[in-house]
Amino acid sequence: MRSIPRKYTAFLFPAVLVLAADLATKRWAVDALALGPKEVIRGFFSLSLAFNEGGAWGFLARWDSPARNLFFIGASALAGAVILYMLIKSPGESVDEPAAWGLIYAGAIGNVVDRLCMGKVVDFLLVYYKRFYWPTFNVADSGITVGAILLVLLVLLKRDGEKIQ
Repeated sequence: MRSIPRKYTAFLFPAVLVLAADLATKRWAVDALALGPKEVIRGFFSLSLAFNEGGAWGFLARWDSPARNLFFIGASALAGAVILYMLIKSPGESVDEPAAWGLIYAGAIGNVVDRLCMGKVVDFLLVYYKRFYWPTFNVADSGITVGAILLVLLVLLKRDGEKIQ
């Protein structure tokens, strides 16, 4: 019996974990934060319900057209297809890149679920300091960001390793 290549389990584990956490926390946030924000770390971190009709940092949020939602769903579908292609083409024993791709994939799927169900993305994590606020985000956004950072680090480490040899 052939075993499943490790790259698929390395992809699926973080993807399922992030997607489940994203969907559960968004559902909780819509119910629990409807009456107002909850400060977690005074002067730095709050849970505050927000809805984003645009992309990252509100990109295209002011584009008032039904095509906006279709654009973001289509872009996510294309990104998902590219990620699955990269996964299939990656070496069978590789686990680091597939894990990073899994984080990004889950984040994209989590936000697409919101767009399909509500036409906008649920955000609720708010980091700030005095008058400086980072845009509100969610677990899916965190998965995308962490996965992208991991991919960049892997590329940089790979390049450094090739120079040493």
